[in-house]
Amino acid sequence: MSFLYRVSGLRIASDRRFALLAGVPDEGGAPDVTIRFAPVPEEEGRACGYFRILGPERLDLAIPDVVRVRIAGGREMTVDMAPGAAEGALQTYLFGPAFAALLYQRGQIPLHAGAVRLDGEGAVAVAGHSRAGKSTTTRALMRAGHALFCDDQLVVDAATGLAQAGFPALKLWGGALAHFGEEIGARAQVAQGVDKYHVAAPGGFDLSPALWRAACRSIC
Repeated sequence: MSFLYRVSGLRIASDRRFALLAGVPDEGGAPDVTIRFAPVPEEEGRACGYFRILGPERLDLAIPDVVRVRIAGGREMTVDMAPGAAEGALQTYLFGPAFAALLYQRGQIPLHAGAVRLDGEGAVAVAGHSRAGKSTTTRALMRAGHALFCDDQLVVDAATGLAQAGFPALKLWGGALAHFGEEIGARAQVAQGVDKYHVAAPGGFDLSPALWRAACRSIC
């Protein structure tokens, strides 16, 4: 059985359900990306942080005790999840660095930014380095009445300025949740021992693209 999703403008078929992604109906035709859960044997290659480059269009992302993901040709991700690994950590790494690498293979460079959708006015991005407060600022804009467009990775067509929606969740530190008066509750941690959590966006999620209107830089 395949579960169908759309992330950053790409149709994804997976043999496993992801609770934080936006499902889409089967419209026929081949998906842009296939995700398959299966063993991934370790191969020799050039190490680059948590990545190992195996060839021109093949690389692995290996997070100890969580997951190994083989990314190939900008179209396939084979996922080998470690026994006992948490779903929250899987979501973090599979749709964070692994998905970013797949986008690079497709010739798309994601911006390190979150964004909200302005009614009738396109999307506004919040960019910055890690821990600068991008997601916290994005959440504040959501609480002001704007809809979530993406978190952490924004894909924009440089020629047209058209941006693609991500998925209906963002990652917030425990302190940010407390600031907004929100409970941690049963929310999944982004990684074991890290006081940061996946937060689903309330209400529906608009998957349609939007014109990228502006960006602000978070420097907290």
